[in-house]
Amino acid sequence: MKNTIKTSIILILMLFPVGFSACSSNDPEGVETTVTYDSLPAKAKEFISRYYPDISATSIERVTAGGITLYQVGLENGDTLMFNTEGNWTQVTAPAGKSIPLDILPEQTREYLSLNYSDYGVRSAILTDYGYQLTLESGVILRFDFGGYFIAEGDQA
Repeated sequence: MKNTIKTSIILILMLFPVGFSACSSNDPEGVETTVTYDSLPAKAKEFISRYYPDISATSIERVTAGGITLYQVGLENGDTLMFNTEGNWTQVTAPAGKSIPLDILPEQTREYLSLNYSDYGVRSAILTDYGYQLTLESGVILRFDFGGYFIAEGDQA
């Protein structure tokens, strides 16, 4: 799990280079602290209640690296959620063979997936500087803008 956290933080830092370029840290590896559900930001708790109403959290970590703090929540169904300090989701990942809740995505994105990739679940969604990057169970990466409109296939800008 520690490698997953570090990889996710590095990916997020790479996707937001302008906003975080002035940040620094004495510990580039990051600091993980186990926290309680009650210490999560309100919006994060609302997200979990709305999209995972009957699923309990099995682990909650506050991770700080490069001056950025994120919360990583492991759920009993195997999904992993990441939130920023405001409680907005930054990444949602399901285990192999499972799909994240598609309702977290804009309607346009859901319609595009239904029309073009109905045979594949969405394994992960990452909030980026351009919108959303989705990885399907097949390994295909799709990019969408914040309005949910398709940009391109693949992770290249």
